[in-house]
Amino acid sequence: MNIHLQTKCFTIRDIEESDLEGMFDLDSNPNVHKFLGNSPIKTREEAKSMIENIRTQYQTNSIGRWQIKTPMNL
Repeated sequence: MNIHLQTKCFTIRDIEESDLEGMFDLDSNPNVHKFLGNSPIKTREEAKSMIENIRTQYQTNSIGRWQIKTPMNL
């Protein structure tokens, strides 16, 4: 796991395959895409493909979207 920033309030890290459910929950929500001009995804297979694409961007572009996690007690 490649962590880019970690504080007591949050962790910013590379997206991993284990983030599938979170990616699906976020990117299948129409409200998330309301102002982005994108269409929400409809399947977990699309979320998996998106994660694979982002992980490829890390290799080809040295950057990609990151995951931000906060402790459950905040």
